[in-house]
Amino acid sequence: MLPSLPVAQVTIPTNTREETVRNTGYWKRVLFGSNPWDPNSVFSYALMYETLFGWDRLTDSLIPVIGTAYTWNSGGSSLSVYLNPAAKFNTGTTVTSIDVIESFKTALNQSRRNYDGMQERIDDIVVVNPTTIRFDLETDYEYSIQVLEFISSDVPIMSKSMLDTLKADLNAVGDYNYSDGELSEWQPNFWDTGSPAAYKVFSGPYEPYYLDATGEQEIVKLREDWWGFGEIYQDLPNAPTSSSDGMPTYVEKREYSTN
Repeated sequence: MLPSLPVAQVTIPTNTREETVRNTGYWKRVLFGSNPWDPNSVFSYALMYETLFGWDRLTDSLIPVIGTAYTWNSGGSSLSVYLNPAAKFNTGTTVTSIDVIESFKTALNQSRRNYDGMQERIDDIVVVNPTTIRFDLETDYEYSIQVLEFISSDVPIMSKSMLDTLKADLNAVGDYNYSDGELSEWQPNFWDTGSPAAYKVFSGPYEPYYLDATGEQEIVKLREDWWGFGEIYQDLPNAPTSSSDGMPTYVEKREYSTN
């Protein structure tokens, strides 16, 4: 069953000073899209979608998120990535290798992500099992550092079912071209009750909560059923094991018209 998101709340939550992180600046308005492939997408998509890994700049090491680890084969011609079997979308369905592969293949066709040389380096991305995928590299690109950067980049992991539905819907109205796979023109508004529930599928810790009438203020709210509590970021001080363990309940963004 698809989730019923708390969309476009009537009033701003009050008495939440200690539960809210606020930020502001000149940025794209929410009403112009919550699409992670849009070069001007709003900030909240990064709280709704997760990646395979993050990157710790202090230790120069990958941070497990949906991915837990990776290994090269003996010749460096293929890279296996292992997924966290606990990872789930907000629909309750497990994030599988099929979802991850579709996300990366979609990424290769997006102009927003300037993955120069990835199509030259990667021959194929294949399913090994439900929690393992493999990147097969072209000859002369063994142990490619750029491929490691690719798996630790900001590729949003999305549901294959959702992507299939979205592409079919966009293709039906002439807004999607299967020959190039570009999705940057898709402009969803997850705060709009008319936005199809089938598109509102993500694995991240926050979900749309409030949008004002002008589209200049948005608030996302921590999901109490987020799969990551007690699973990831556990090496951090005061790592959250539940929704009451210190993560902000609300994250607010207010836009000003200019800098």
